[in-house]
Amino acid sequence: MARRRPYDAPMPIQWIFLDVGGVLFSDDSYFDALYEAIAGASPETTREAYDARFDSLRAGQKEPFTEALMRAFVLDTSRHSAVRAAADARWEMHGYSHDELYPEVPETLRTLSRRYKLACITNHFSWVRDRARDAGFADLVSAWTISAELGLEKPDPAIFVHTLREAGVAPERAVMVGDRLDRDIAPAKALGMRTVWVLRNEAPDRPTAAQLSVPDGAVRTLDEVPELVAGW
Repeated sequence: MARRRPYDAPMPIQWIFLDVGGVLFSDDSYFDALYEAIAGASPETTREAYDARFDSLRAGQKEPFTEALMRAFVLDTSRHSAVRAAADARWEMHGYSHDELYPEVPETLRTLSRRYKLACITNHFSWVRDRARDAGFADLVSAWTISAELGLEKPDPAIFVHTLREAGVAPERAVMVGDRLDRDIAPAKALGMRTVWVLRNEAPDRPTAAQLSVPDGAVRTLDEVPELVAGW
């Protein structure tokens, strides 16, 4: 085997970009709030049917979950904006409580921050910073990209490009860590970033071989990330 030439060597990683929901916190409270809002608009919606549709979306990794769930159960599309607003209001009251913080997150972020800069890219609201502060890791995050502030949402490549520019880092020196193949992994990889798929929350329980071929690595919990990335 030919020896790798020095300029063929992978560039060292400088930044770790992290999704928030599914990676740092569970998103269960959001999807509970969305169910309550949908059931308020369409009382015939059962939790069993809602959960079954949610699981099919997790398996497929191709559709925006919120919009797909509203389309499935609220047939009057003129009500979708109100349903989403009701879900967001419920979620802000209860979302990302201490119980929803994955237990390995604080120590793992401290470990990563000793070697890399950290950024969060999230389709959320400004209050997510307060939840991070309450959880004790906000000071470890050097850059925040929040969709409600920027007017962009994943999977729009522009939201990743914005974060790369804010961080001042080339794509090949950044890693995106997320639980959505379509919204986190695929668009980041298309820009030249390396990617880690976290197989929980909105990820499928049993990902296919084709799905697992998309990210550069896959983990079940965040504390697997430092060792994985160190090998790159």
